Amino acid sequence: MILKGINMIYDKERNGFFCKGKFIVNNFPIRTEKYTDLELFLRYFPIQFSHIKDATNWSQTIQDKYNAIRIAFEELKNLIDIYWKEYCDDIKIRSTQYLIALTLKYETFMNCIYSFCESLAMIIKLIYPKMNLTSKFSKLRSEILSEKIMIDDDFCHLMKITDWYDEVHWIRTEATHSLFGFLFFSKDGKPGYLNQIYNKRKGVPSNKNVDNIKDHIKFEKDTVSGRVKIEIDNIDNHIDIIFSEFNKFLFEFGKIGLKLINFDLQNVDICFQNSITYQIGTKLITINDIKNDQPGICTKLYDECPMKNYCKAYTKAS
Repeated sequence: MILKGINMIYDKERNGFFCKGKFIVNNFPIRTEKYTDLELFLRYFPIQFSHIKDATNWSQTIQDKYNAIRIAFEELKNLIDIYWKEYCDDIKIRSTQYLIALTLKYETFMNCIYSFCESLAMIIKLIYPKMNLTSKFSKLRSEILSEKIMIDDDFCHLMKITDWYDEVHWIRTEATHSLFGFLFFSKDGKPGYLNQIYNKRKGVPSNKNVDNIKDHIKFEKDTVSGRVKIEIDNIDNHIDIIFSEFNKFLFEFGKIGLKLINFDLQNVDICFQNSITYQIGTKLITINDIKNDQPGICTKLYDECPMKNYCKAYTKAS
């Protein structure tokens, strides 16, 4: 909807508009930092692969699930700082609810990463429909590493840096399908995590192959139940390691994904949105534009854009 004759003055410093005596914050602030390869891949994925049903939804899902991981990570870090400190400092307020809350957040963080990987596997499957790939990340990873399937060298290298996924899968699977884990005081007074392994899928540590290959995670055979215990000495340190390794994986995936995108494809970028006048400003922009710090081309949806004196895209379209 285009409304003419409405006087709007753009405030560049605050990125908003004065309209009828009211200041309206722009819903789409001007971005100054560089886009990551993954962000660019996801932005242009629905255009490059427009033949894929629900391509836009899959792209948005990956973005939303990553944000969910980040939120889960930050919430858990905050809870550890608050709950664990209070739990340790004051015996009067020690409550199993604190421990349950921390355990739940820890297992939720792992499940968020697992869920993200499942959606990522589906996107890979959709990109290569003729290869009849699985939509399960664990199976896809296993088949690529065992060379049962060969997408290309990039994906083979990518799956070689996914050791972190085993830990995510072990903890998430046991917590979801078997026992709820519990926290304990580790040697250094930090919250540790303990659970038993019931799942018998391939690759899971069992009574026959207990192998402590990492410093931050241990597997021991329980003398009573005979099952293997999975033990994390410090969940605060553990989520730092997992989140860091996961982000390295995404960095590499972003580089691979971006190779599949035509850098000259135009995408619609929303410049601003006014909820009072229903005015929306948009421009067409390519990856080459973004890489070369070019503004794109204004679509000029209406004659009097309030940003026209500041926007280089508006000038370029004139």
